[in-house]
Amino acid sequence: MNPCYPVMTPHLGTINLLLGIMAAVGLLEVLAVVGVVVAGFFFYRRITEVVSRAHERYTAPAAVRVKSILNDGKEIASVMRASTGRVATLAGGVMDRLRRP
Repeated sequence: MNPCYPVMTPHLGTINLLLGIMAAVGLLEVLAVVGVVVAGFFFYRRITEVVSRAHERYTAPAAVRVKSILNDGKEIASVMRASTGRVATLAGGVMDRLRRP
């Protein structure tokens, strides 16, 4: 035996106490992670509900109004195209009559 190193008697009580503390901390960590996941799930459901209500209250009626405005614009554009064709034909006829002596 080397006299520089003292002989250590095995005291497993301290080691067991530290292992027990580490196991308890690990269990608390697992419970904390599960709590965060559950809270995140409830937060996700609540946010989804709020977004759905906002869509029903604001976005859907606005989309209906925008669609009606776009339909009116399409009707106006088709009337303008038809009128432009008639005006072009009329202007062409007028120009032909003005060119003839």
